[in-house]
Amino acid sequence: MGGNISDVRHDKLLLNENGIPNNKPLPGYFTGLSFQFYPFHSQDKISFIIDVLFNKKGYKQQLLDTTFVRRLNYISLPLQVNYDFTSRFSMNTGVEFSALMLPITVFKEYDNSYRQSDISLTIGANYRVSDECNLFTRFNYGVYPILDYYKIDNIGNIIPVKDIRNINLMIGVKFNIIYEKIKF
Repeated sequence: MGGNISDVRHDKLLLNENGIPNNKPLPGYFTGLSFQFYPFHSQDKISFIIDVLFNKKGYKQQLLDTTFVRRLNYISLPLQVNYDFTSRFSMNTGVEFSALMLPITVFKEYDNSYRQSDISLTIGANYRVSDECNLFTRFNYGVYPILDYYKIDNIGNIIPVKDIRNINLMIGVKFNIIYEKIKF
């Protein structure tokens, strides 16, 4: 469990009239369960981490004098490879699959424009404080666009809009129910 800062990358979709990006980061939180196992009996430095998380992501957008908040609630499944550099410090990388539960926006008519799934690349670090507690940080970099809709230009052409990719920095704590290196 912990806190996160989310924002989005875009291809000029969220620019103001001066060509300056008008999106801002949005604080959120996450909570869930994590399972770590060591698949190679002879390699006790390499492990896999599987999490199941409720992850509150989103972004803010400034339009004229009003700030609009886009909250995107996901159930996320990060799959990561972890390497223990020391008995206390490790780093991991992997992929996170996320399913959109419910977008919470001011413009309800656009809520169905958000894709129902997201895939991110992850990189993170863990610090084991004790056998019962780990501190960690993780950065998620969205690969696929989460906004998917069509607009019609002045001539009547239908233009697909596939834009906005999640970015998310997570900082949290893991409480270990069982601290045992499970090896296969």
